[in-house]
Amino acid sequence: MKQTFTLPSTLAADIETLKHDLGLKNLEATIRHLLQSAIAREKKHVVVRLYQKRQKTMRQCAELLNVDLEEMIDILRDFNVSFNDDLSQQLETVNRLAREMRAKSASPARRKKFPSKRSLSPAFTTS
Repeated sequence: MKQTFTLPSTLAADIETLKHDLGLKNLEATIRHLLQSAIAREKKHVVVRLYQKRQKTMRQCAELLNVDLEEMIDILRDFNVSFNDDLSQQLETVNRLAREMRAKSASPARRKKFPSKRSLSPAFTTS
């Protein structure tokens, strides 16, 4: 999309300075970079507010920002947001699933029974 607009002279001067500070080659690349940064920052603000209002879970927020849960936790910390009960529920679910997996792997029915050396045919035994 191509867009034409007029910038106030002070803003244009700031962009020019940032172009040099960021080591970018032209004004268009600088404006594109600044817009991408501003949009990403604002998107984080919006998503964090959704989390604070309990309109989205932590996982949903992570998906909106295309980050994993660990990074979402870092983002919430950066915004000084206390974790809702959402995190406690997730930890309970993880712990429950871990207990279930341990119980399944420990049950005798799940263990593979390998034949003893005596029951193997002579072609499969080692001397």
